[in-house]
Amino acid sequence: MELPIQPPVAVSPMPMQMHTRMRVVAVARKWIGTPYSPCEQRIGRGTDCGSLLAGVYSEAGVIPPQPKRSYDWMAAWAKRDGDAYFLASVFEYSTEITEPEVLPGDVVMYKIGRGWSHAAIVASWPNEIIHARRTFGVISEHGLSTMLRCYQRRYFTPFGDRAAC
Repeated sequence: MELPIQPPVAVSPMPMQMHTRMRVVAVARKWIGTPYSPCEQRIGRGTDCGSLLAGVYSEAGVIPPQPKRSYDWMAAWAKRDGDAYFLASVFEYSTEITEPEVLPGDVVMYKIGRGWSHAAIVASWPNEIIHARRTFGVISEHGLSTMLRCYQRRYFTPFGDRAAC
């Protein structure tokens, strides 16, 4: 499946203001310690990396509240279509940027195995990202840690305050 290079809809991107970026990072920090649980989006109870993004950006007022993903999404992943859905959901509220443009509150995606299957919120690139790892739950670690440094990366910046959209 061919993956989109640009957002699928024509949206006039407005960059996030620094106070919004700091709010995103503060909200993400509240999730640290939440156990890993596929398709869940409950702080302190369970989340995966995609649901973490949805929960954090929604609570920070950057995107509208997102419905909980169903296990139908997991079935799509098993059919190797999951990375297209994952990328499409990121493209819906962000635009791709280059590594030197990365700021706090942006998203870094990692190509692990067959596709773009992992994402994290940047607190300070590359020194700190916040993400949900299957074995540890939501943690803060170096963006180029031993586990992550060998993977291809893409970077995205959300479109500012869009909760009312």
